[in-house]
Amino acid sequence: MSVYLVLQRLRAALLAQDYEKMYSIPSRCRPLALAYEPVNLYNCITGRRNVFNFTAMPWLYRGLASLTGHTVALHLYTLFQMKQSLPRIAVEYALGAELTQVCLDVGVLEDHGGQVWSTLRISPVGGGKLLFSDMEVSLLRNRSARGVYIGRDSYVFMEWLRRNLIGRHFRSALDLCCGTGIQTFVGASVAERALGSDVRPNAVRWAQRNAALNGITNVTFVVSDRLTNIEGQFDLFTVNFPYDFGQEYGIEFTMDIMRQLDRYLLPNGEFYGNTISWIDARRRDVLAEAIQTQLRAVPLDIELMPIQYFLNLSNREYVERMGIVKGIWYLIRAKKRRDGILSSKLQPMHPVRAVLWNFYVAVTRAENNIGRLRSGLRRNQ
Repeated sequence: MSVYLVLQRLRAALLAQDYEKMYSIPSRCRPLALAYEPVNLYNCITGRRNVFNFTAMPWLYRGLASLTGHTVALHLYTLFQMKQSLPRIAVEYALGAELTQVCLDVGVLEDHGGQVWSTLRISPVGGGKLLFSDMEVSLLRNRSARGVYIGRDSYVFMEWLRRNLIGRHFRSALDLCCGTGIQTFVGASVAERALGSDVRPNAVRWAQRNAALNGITNVTFVVSDRLTNIEGQFDLFTVNFPYDFGQEYGIEFTMDIMRQLDRYLLPNGEFYGNTISWIDARRRDVLAEAIQTQLRAVPLDIELMPIQYFLNLSNREYVERMGIVKGIWYLIRAKKRRDGILSSKLQPMHPVRAVLWNFYVAVTRAENNIGRLRSGLRRNQ
């Protein structure tokens, strides 16, 4: 049996167990995430998104899932979204012994001493849609392997696009860095035709599979390094920019695409982006400054909307060398102007949100310092 047919069967089995309702269950645990719980609980009760949200009380949501009769769905969510193993007997109970064996045979599942791991991530995105992607797998055999990315930023961007584009109509949509296709499918829902592109052939393969699995027919995917293989103009352009560490604080990709928007947008065309900036030791917002100084010749109305502050210490040497104090997660909205003039606006973050996210940055820094201290003590023992 082909992998695609197995995925079809697996998708049907997951939907039969109300897997899509796990959209409201936080999928990441963090002991110091108590500040998130009121929002998480509200989202859970009202059916809003909690995928990729942190929780300090995973037991609470397990209990709520049990009370509503979704224990089996939660087990499957634990396996396919949270990247945790389950006993084989639990997987066979949820999927059936025959489908479990088929998934093992084609490599969708792996059995390690009676504990079953998924080699795929299956993410509910609302509207009865599930997105499949390979992840950092095999978890046990190759921890350095990289899969097709989908994360909290993907969900926040998707939801923001849905809110902004609901009831709209476009002739053509372009989604750059499409990954699983999560943003491309939003464009396809409001456009006559949509084109998604990614530099990674593996991402394009998964996006094509997701389109077929979810019955989306007005979309095409191509392999393209940025805009290299993209032709024509579009009245809707979206991109979830990769988070890169580079010579100019990692904003080179964002600036390169925005310089070319005039070429790829139709008159009155609209652009929506998801990206990051940095605050350096001189308190400069490097992206906002670059837009003001480098895009003067680009005829756009640009609006920057801050979502949150963060501190990414995965490349600590880079952060310290560049004098980075914290990062800012931005959503960008732009529209092509006819008068050839650049207009940019930076929306302020709500004061309460700013206080909460600055606290989050402080907690992240403290957790990292504690971790480094513990590692140092272990090495000295």
